[in-house]
Amino acid sequence: MTTEVDVFECLEANFARAAEDCLWLAILPARGPTYTRLREELKIIEGACRQVAHWRGDTRWLTIGLQMEFAHQRAGYWLRYQHPRPLFAKLGQNLRDGAVAARRLRNGATGRRSGPILPDVLRAS
Repeated sequence: MTTEVDVFECLEANFARAAEDCLWLAILPARGPTYTRLREELKIIEGACRQVAHWRGDTRWLTIGLQMEFAHQRAGYWLRYQHPRPLFAKLGQNLRDGAVAARRLRNGATGRRSGPILPDVLRAS
């Protein structure tokens, strides 16, 4: 049985590995195994965010998961169609920043006493 602590350890480890793989791809973008590993790490982060969102009833985690899917799609595009070195360097920095944001979200106050944390409802126009 996976615990919340295990999921958060998995998140931290995969954020760090993904950021490191981005730096390797910034140095030498034609590394197939590194890109494959990056894809897997981003998928694991996305899944862990979904799990935490479910356990905590906090949809803010889903935003992080969606950002990982978007990063996965963009990274593939960069390798196929663009000069990816500076883009992967920036993605690596963004992943390190994302790990810090996830740590803050994990330990920070929610501002609510009970109930799920849902996105704000938009006003009717």
